[in-house]
Amino acid sequence: MDEYNALTDASTAIRVQLARMGMNQADLARKLGILPGTVSRALAGSPMDERSKTWPAILDALGLEVIIRPKS
Repeated sequence: MDEYNALTDASTAIRVQLARMGMNQADLARKLGILPGTVSRALAGSPMDERSKTWPAILDALGLEVIIRPKS
């Protein structure tokens, strides 16, 4: 399993997983029943932003999770 050690890598992880699944952001938006712009805005922000209701849905749809651990 790939691990990402910075919050800024979260969007990269999403893009990698989308590619693995043969999907793009528009496909993900359709799967979630939201507008593509909503996905785009979510990926431009932090998954730790408590105001974002989109990140949990994106992570769930792609079978991903956020792991926080002490720095190496």
